[in-house]
Amino acid sequence: MLGDSETLPPSPTSSVNEEEENEEMNQNEIPSLSTTLPSSSTSNNHTTTFKRSDGHMHTFVKLFDLGPSILQNIHSPNLSISCVKISPNGALLATGSSDGSIIIWEIMDKGSPNDQNNTNNTIITANNNNQQQIISFHLKEPTKLITFKGHTLGINDISWSNDSNYICSCSDDKTIKIWNVISGECLKNLIGHNHFVFAVAYSPQNNLIASGGFDETVRLWDVRSGKCLKTLPAHSDPITSIQFSRDGSLLTTSSYDGFCRIWDTTTGQCLRTILSESDNPPLAFSKFSPNSSYIVTCAMESKERPAIVTLWSFRPNVKEIQTYKGHFNSKYCLSFTFHYKENWFIGASEDGFVYIWDVQTGNVVTKLNANNNNHHLNKMYPVLGVDCSPTVDYIVAFTNEPRLVFWRGKKYNNSPTAEQ
Repeated sequence: MLGDSETLPPSPTSSVNEEEENEEMNQNEIPSLSTTLPSSSTSNNHTTTFKRSDGHMHTFVKLFDLGPSILQNIHSPNLSISCVKISPNGALLATGSSDGSIIIWEIMDKGSPNDQNNTNNTIITANNNNQQQIISFHLKEPTKLITFKGHTLGINDISWSNDSNYICSCSDDKTIKIWNVISGECLKNLIGHNHFVFAVAYSPQNNLIASGGFDETVRLWDVRSGKCLKTLPAHSDPITSIQFSRDGSLLTTSSYDGFCRIWDTTTGQCLRTILSESDNPPLAFSKFSPNSSYIVTCAMESKERPAIVTLWSFRPNVKEIQTYKGHFNSKYCLSFTFHYKENWFIGASEDGFVYIWDVQTGNVVTKLNANNNNHHLNKMYPVLGVDCSPTVDYIVAFTNEPRLVFWRGKKYNNSPTAEQ
């Protein structure tokens, strides 16, 4: 492991032609995903409020806080959570644990189709005939739906299919498994890695799965047959994260060797190699921006400098665009993500907070306390992973206490008493 034991916390955000989009984009321009500027914020253990550049206030309220007694009763005693992933439709959450189990939680109730009474709480979806529907929803207390058991060692990563009907998981038992979320059936067991499998990703088309692990290879798998299509000698140290681009044509990997690489998923060719820092620190994570025009790398702390997240453009050449600092990352492979709507980048930190940065300025917008009242006891458990709903202003994070925390965000007119 790159932390306390052999099982690591995991690496944990419109559809257009990427080549055309990147040709049109000014490579020197910092991407706009909103216009939030950094500002001071006020917070207590349950509510964090800060001012936006548009004059409005934004508040994150801690809705649900599942502590060790709850989680260990649901998973198993002495567990540690290793990953959290919200489904693409925003209704479900998958958590993996060190005991090899996976739990699917329901985190959103849906109303009837075309119920538009509350336009702040609607998502657009499609039925079996590909007809558009507007479905109302409301966030609910997380409820366990189903438990998957099949891995013999700890879970390292989970990835959802685009239709939210399947997940794939990877484990220290050297396998990748594909699960039907509705039935709980294990559909495929992908065998080929000769060491711990640490990162896994579904392609946007749901036809491929990419995996990487401690054997330093990347493998591409056919979902239907379960066969390994390609094995890429990708890195010289364990792979810490893997992700497809929005159209599935590219793949990014990060590694403890300090390199991020971008791959052509058709040919298996390495198109770009990014070295984030001159002292070559381990990379905990890498991720495409939502439009896949940029990539972020997350370098761990070294003796020479603190942890740093860097935003890069990679077409036509690799170029540093912005950096994000302030968080702590010396021990674990933490996860990061983009906010689904605002121009924010969200990350885990070993000081017990979730950090939110402004993508354009690089400044910290606010921090969310993921611990309970442990700060009064001078005990803050590290935040190991974070995810953001793709449909609503909803953030989930987990610590190694273990604790699972959910925040609901809202934008207000000037003060939280005048909601927009």
